[in-house]
Amino acid sequence: MYSMKKLFVIWIILLESLALDSQQLINAGFENWKDSSNQYLPLHWSVDLEAALHHSPSTNAQQGKFAMVLSTWYSYAKGHLFYGNHKETHRNWAEHTVPFTGRPLKLSGYYRYTDLVNITDSAGGQILLKDVLGDTLAYGEVLLGTAMNWTHFEIPLHYFSNKKTTAISIHFTSREKGSGMNKESYPNRLYLDNFCLLYKTKRNKAE
Repeated sequence: MYSMKKLFVIWIILLESLALDSQQLINAGFENWKDSSNQYLPLHWSVDLEAALHHSPSTNAQQGKFAMVLSTWYSYAKGHLFYGNHKETHRNWAEHTVPFTGRPLKLSGYYRYTDLVNITDSAGGQILLKDVLGDTLAYGEVLLGTAMNWTHFEIPLHYFSNKKTTAISIHFTSREKGSGMNKESYPNRLYLDNFCLLYKTKRNKAE
């Protein structure tokens, strides 16, 4: 028979493996913010430097106190959001990675998208997983159309390999698809809240 000490060690190992398998994002509900150079930034998230002024916390949250807001400056400076703390950001979002070990099925969350000029514009979201060599392990993307009320979205991940995950990259932009010159200073506003990574359940694995 196993001693109590051995049973305790096995229990700890099982809990650790379960935690790694279902790893979640930090500050996924955008509840925690910091004041950086007179700008409020969500903890463990970064914004594009060119569009740094086009974001803010919103009290009109889907759940909780705050939500994230990205805006577009006229038609050329889009708001960009990246997962993780990055000193410098640029448009090659896939390079902004964070250590990560989970293998989620999809990223889910809630959004609102208002467009004052062109209702055919769309915001966008992307998620990427990498292996230890930096190769793409899984990828998913979504276009987010006009939605005046909070709307649920999902980004399914398509896996290309069975290798272990070592890093994750997540990116959202306030204007992924659109055409024409916007005469409004902030024509697009993308509100984001309550992200969650979804994993296989034991029942799904058995099936």
